[in-house]
Amino acid sequence: MKIDISVIMSVYNENINQLEKSIYSILNQNFWNFEFIIVLDNPDNLIAKEYISNIADQRIIFLQNKENKWLPFSLNKAIDISHWNYIARMDADDVSQLNRFSKQFHYLEQNNTVDLLFTGWSEIDEKSEKLRRIPEKKWFQNMKKYFFLKSMILHPTLMCKADVLKNNKYPLTQRPEDFILFLDLIKKWYKFDIIEEDLFLYTIQKYDIKLKFNKIHIYSKNFLPVLLKHKFYFKNIYFWYYTFRVFIEYLLSRSFVIFKLFYVKLFALIKKISI
Repeated sequence: MKIDISVIMSVYNENINQLEKSIYSILNQNFWNFEFIIVLDNPDNLIAKEYISNIADQRIIFLQNKENKWLPFSLNKAIDISHWNYIARMDADDVSQLNRFSKQFHYLEQNNTVDLLFTGWSEIDEKSEKLRRIPEKKWFQNMKKYFFLKSMILHPTLMCKADVLKNNKYPLTQRPEDFILFLDLIKKWYKFDIIEEDLFLYTIQKYDIKLKFNKIHIYSKNFLPVLLKHKFYFKNIYFWYYTFRVFIEYLLSRSFVIFKLFYVKLFALIKKISI
């Protein structure tokens, strides 16, 4: 069988029901020509280990880390053993629409100047409420502006030319490995694009403020010094708007009490501006 795509996914502590939906949303794609590289980043997760090991599908390549090495390490590990023309991302608690790969593959084949291709998505929260997000194609024609102004890229919807990730590995930081990588790729003039269709179901924890605090606490602490080292963007006013936003997130996330007081109003406003 001809194989065109390497799908890469890392598993840690995801709910087994979510994991099952995620895996089978890939295995049941109407585009069959892919290998599915799954990396277990938690050797103590015996339930996930047994579940994945027992899936009878020859397209799955199952790897295990000896200890928790974080998401970027696991993705790089999968990239290193991938063999095919394109690499697609997937997360272990989300769902791909069954025509996602066929849409992305054919788009990339017909538009060979595109290096990284994303899709629209729907967010689904703890109450099963959905919000559809379809970033505009015109934003991708000016990445040095809209990357800093809009919520336009959802990492697990990515399909790209394999050489992009083989030559530009994920930085080994806990969070946000994707945005740090994308900043470098924009600087190197890789071409980003999007299919303006909802092809992905993205799980969010909208009402878990403690979880949001932990994520923003780590994200802002790691990201702020990286932004300030990117001299390439220093003349870009949109970059400084974005950096100021991360700085505010950093300040508010130093204390959970302060974060909780300001979270609802301030972050709702930031998200509204970025849509």
